[in-house]
Amino acid sequence: REIASVWESWMAAADRPSIDGLNTFIITAAVKAGNAKVAFSGLGADEIFGGYGSFFRVRRLAPLVRLAAVAPRSLRMAAIRMLLPLCPPRYRHRIETLAQASGGAVDLAIQLRRIMGADALAGLGVLVNDVRVGADVLPVELHEFLDDVGDDAFRAVSHVETYVYMANTLLRDADVNSMAHAIELRVPFVGKKILEEAGRTPGRLHLDDGRTGKAILRQAAGGVLAPEVLNRQKTGFTLPIGEWMQGELRDQCEAAIDAIADLPFLNGHRARREWDTFVVARGQTSWTKPLLLVALGSYVDQCQRTFIDSAGAMKMRPRNTRPFQSIAKPEQPA
Repeated sequence: REIASVWESWMAAADRPSIDGLNTFIITAAVKAGNAKVAFSGLGADEIFGGYGSFFRVRRLAPLVRLAAVAPRSLRMAAIRMLLPLCPPRYRHRIETLAQASGGAVDLAIQLRRIMGADALAGLGVLVNDVRVGADVLPVELHEFLDDVGDDAFRAVSHVETYVYMANTLLRDADVNSMAHAIELRVPFVGKKILEEAGRTPGRLHLDDGRTGKAILRQAAGGVLAPEVLNRQKTGFTLPIGEWMQGELRDQCEAAIDAIADLPFLNGHRARREWDTFVVARGQTSWTKPLLLVALGSYVDQCQRTFIDSAGAMKMRPRNTRPFQSIAKPEQPA
């Protein structure tokens, strides 16, 4: 019943478009309602100690993709296009993307994290070559840092998750969404000593038996936590965002898609088609791609309402008008 007003407040709290942080926004609102001023977050534990399924997927997929990469790209893509109709719609883009990967652990980790490939971006009118980044939309300098991990699949995924997604999205969004409620969010797992120690540890020790995530954390807490807590399965915290977008939030999402129809760098007709495909699919496709467009549209609409008064005069300049910024090279753990 409350998600429509919460959604609008969440979008308004951001000073750049993002699809992450709604859970933090909701939880810190509840923390504030409980009269607390500081909260601790487990942010960083999954990225540094191997709590995501991607740590295991990359380890299993890398040898297979490297073997497939021996075949010419045209042959691989022809075979994939024949097989794609047999796959569930929500996985087709991911399978097609992996078929083009080199099989390197870093490359696979990046591809598994991406929401849109270069072809999808080009279809929307965003040409990668125009923004001076690599084909995977990452700065070349960042690749120089990531390539230092060698063949260690665990470290490859950890570095991509930590220094690409967490550093540039999760940490920033967690701060923005918690400070929207005046809550100081502390992230002890991202402390310098923990980062350095975890970075020195070989991936084989992090993965332990190859099936259990965050093995080192479980071992360290073995004498402190009860077994039922220590050994429980990872549950995560997943909100029904896709269902809301097609239900309670449908009108707001439609308005956001309309707001990007005339952007000079975006194909508005293609954006509308992406949204319509999501609506028709009814849960058969991922909500993350349409949410990218909704977040952008909400941000554009917010800027228009902020910058232009009722007479159409400019009231203030945007804080940042560049759609893309370079990412500084992260400091490598000792």
